[in-house]
Order: sequence, then structure tokens, then C-alpha cells
Amino acid sequence: MRHIAACALAMLSFAAAASADPIDFEQDSPGAKANGFTSFDSPIVHFYDTNGNGMDIANAGGETNNTQGLRVFDDGDGSMLGMDFDLNMGALSLDFGNDDPNWTNPGDLAILKLYNNGVFVGMSIVVLNRDDIMNQSIGWSGPNFDQAFFYFGDSNFQPYTGGGQRNVGLIEVVDNINYRVPEPSLLALSGLGALVVAWRRRRKIA
Repeated sequence: MRHIAACALAMLSFAAAASADPIDFEQDSPGAKANGFTSFDSPIVHFYDTNGNGMDIANAGGETNNTQGLRVFDDGDGSMLGMDFDLNMGALSLDFGNDDPNWTNPGDLAILKLYNNGVFVGMSIVVLNRDDIMNQSIGWSGPNFDQAFFYFGDSNFQPYTGGGQRNVGLIEVVDNINYRVPEPSLLALSGLGALVVAWRRRRKIA
């Protein structure tokens, strides 16, 4: 039973980590980050630039609401922000900025795609308001996923890959990332935790 209690406590700790405060990058050191970077706020989310152009943590003024955010560099080759999760998730949301009107077109989109075991499970889109300020959010709640991709794209859902001055090298800037494990998993873990607490009380009484 001692082993069950230890496993239960570990699982409950893991669940707590998977439903913690938002990843806001405020406790992360500014500067360049390698693919696979994990924020101080969460060890179970791994960030990367899909084409290896690079990422950094920076305070970019209005583009990050004057706080630190994660920037993913796009050299016009369709690069996206990738997020791998250590366990299945049921919901995800994030704030985004840098929708510069000089580098976007009316109708351009913020796009969030979700996958589970490499299988596409869904997509969310938000039309850019093109004011170059982090004041929009995008999110997903639905089938479970363990991988997500965020990027700026055109009305055909294609990442920016060139075409004159517009849509070239537009940096995705994100902040305040929230995620949640599927509710049944949380309920199961909570039940297991209650079982451990009841067992400990019974043992103490005995």
C-alpha cells in the first residue's frame, strides 16, 4: 500500500503541474532558446521552432504587453511554434501579438492546430486585428492532444512563405499559455488521492 500511496501522490503532483498557473515566461532568463526549451513555469511543455530559425524570450513592448513573451522567428519558410506535451491535454489557450499591419493582409489568420500521436484532431482560427499589440487570444477545447502548432497564415490556412514585403518573416509572439488535462483524468486522480487519504486516516486510527 505504501507503493500505491507514493504513486498516487506522484500522479497528483503531475496533475497539479498540468493544471497550474499560465506559462507567462516572467521567470525565464531573456535571450535565445534552443529547440526543446521548457519554461520555468512548466517542465511538461516543450517549445520549438519547426524549421529551426530560432526562438527567444524578450520584452517586446506592446507586442508582449510590456512583459516577457516567447518569440518564434520566421524567415519566410513557413516556420511555426511547436509545443509537445508530456501527457494528453484536453484544452489549450494562449495570447498572441506582432500582427503588424505592414506585414499582414486583411483576413490573415492566427492558426492553432492540434495533434494526438501524429494524427490531426482539430484546429482553431482567429482573424488578426492587425494592430501589432498582444490583445488577442486563441484556444482549443475538444478531443485530447499531445502536440500543438501555432502560426500566422493566410486565408487558405497556409503559413507565410513569401510574396513581396508582406507575409515575410513575421515573428509569432505568444504569452500566457494555459493548458488542462482531460477532466476524466483529473477526476480519476482525485479519486485515487482520496483513497490514499482515507487509507492513511484508517491506519492512524488503528
